[in-house]
Amino acid sequence: STDSALVSAWVTDPGLSITAQLVRGTGKDWVNDTATGYAARAAEDVTLSVNSNGRVHQYLTGLLSDTVYNIWVLASNGSRSEVSRFRTATSYAAGIRNVTIGATSAFGLSAYPYTSLSCAAAKKLDMFMLLGDLVYANTSDDLSTRMDSYNRLLSSEGFRNLTKSTSFIA
Repeated sequence: STDSALVSAWVTDPGLSITAQLVRGTGKDWVNDTATGYAARAAEDVTLSVNSNGRVHQYLTGLLSDTVYNIWVLASNGSRSEVSRFRTATSYAAGIRNVTIGATSAFGLSAYPYTSLSCAAAKKLDMFMLLGDLVYANTSDDLSTRMDSYNRLLSSEGFRNLTKSTSFIA
């Protein structure tokens, strides 16, 4: 049976053409995420639509159920994202399997650089849930101050490790 996944991203230059490259894992195991490990594998190219605000929200369809995939994004200027992973849902016909879920709520400043998220990434979770506020950015009406709070979280080692390792529900 087939499944789908939603790709969501923000592109800093909305004028760029963006292509996602998707590689299916073998069996139910995660794919090794070294760059050289992908060179020998055929990647499926999917052109992503970027809106005028630099946002991407696009479904990838025709994916196999209960299958691991690695995905990365290439831009027309030559830049490349880090490799990320996700697993599609199991089908009813495939039977029951254990699903491993992680979760957290708001990210305060005291836990920076969020090394606990690196520990969660090592667990190869099926999904991670972000419950509550991601950051406390309501201390200022200034948009750049708010964006600094989000950028600090999104660029932290722990959050980057986790986003490369699994999919999210927010």
